[in-house]
Amino acid sequence: RQMDYSAYVVQKCNELSIEASWVGINALFESDISIDSAVIGADRIVENQGVVNGTPSLSLAEFANVKGIPFFVVGESFKKCEEMIAEDGFEFIPNYLIQKIFTDDVF
Repeated sequence: RQMDYSAYVVQKCNELSIEASWVGINALFESDISIDSAVIGADRIVENQGVVNGTPSLSLAEFANVKGIPFFVVGESFKKCEEMIAEDGFEFIPNYLIQKIFTDDVF
């Protein structure tokens, strides 16, 4: 849809009085900035298994896990599926790295 969903999520969080900002993945590894949580979108939500999203989502999830940062996923409910398909440029992020998955019924 040619939309920047990261900007949309930040905007929605701020509208709900949740302080949010966008931080590039390189900044995470290069600085000691304070991070309360990490949020990504999902291209697929695989029922009871995890999510599929573009690279470098798995690296971000693993980074958050190591640092003890809660890792959240936001995705529309129509993206739910039963099988995991991760094509080139996409990665599977298993449930054990995800704190909570939010779907469109939250917003």
